[in-house]
Amino acid sequence: MVRKNETNAMRRQLIFIGIMVGLAAGIAFYMKGMLGIAAVLFGSGISLNNMFLQHRAMRRAKTQARADAEHNLRLMMSCSIQRFIATVVLFALGMGALQLPPLAVIGGFGVALVTQYVGDPNFKTLRT
Repeated sequence: MVRKNETNAMRRQLIFIGIMVGLAAGIAFYMKGMLGIAAVLFGSGISLNNMFLQHRAMRRAKTQARADAEHNLRLMMSCSIQRFIATVVLFALGMGALQLPPLAVIGGFGVALVTQYVGDPNFKTLRT
C-alpha cells in the first residue's frame, strides 16, 4: 500500500516533470513546429515509461520483502533489462519509424529524466 505522503510526493514530482516538459515543448515548437512538440513529448514519454517500470518493480519487491535477497535482486535486474530494451525500442520507433527529430526526442528524454531526479523529494544535492 502506498502511503499518502508518498502519493503526494509522486504527484508533486509528476507536476514538476510536466512543467519542465511543457517548457521544453514550447522551445521545440519555436524551433521545429508541431513535429518538435511531438518529438519532445515522445522522448519524455520514454522517460516516464522507465519511471513506471521501475516503480512497478519497486512495489513488487516491497510486497515480497520477506522473500530472500536473491529473489529481489533478480527482480530488480529483470526490471533493468526491461527498461533498457523498452528504451532502445522506443527510441528506434520514434526516430526511425515515426521520423521524429532526433535532437528533440533525446532532449525531451533528457529533460524528463533530469527533472525526475531533481524533482524527487529525497534528492538532497541541490538542497542543503
